[in-house]
Amino acid sequence: MLEKLAEGRAVFERKRHRKEQKRGERRSYDEGATKFRTKRMESPSSEKKPQGKKEGRKQQATLQSYSRCPRFR
Repeated sequence: MLEKLAEGRAVFERKRHRKEQKRGERRSYDEGATKFRTKRMESPSSEKKPQGKKEGRKQQATLQSYSRCPRFR
């Protein structure tokens, strides 16, 4: 009976681990706490480029296109 329970628990842990890997989350169990803490793992690609750069360029492009159009002059 106990072996069966342990086996089922192991399967559950593996499945959960796989799901979290897909989502990019990592669970850490700290001693003394009763709940798991989920932590999003930052992907290295998102750290390399600053987010605001692209949006600024987009805004500039739309302003230029408006200034070219005779309707907005």
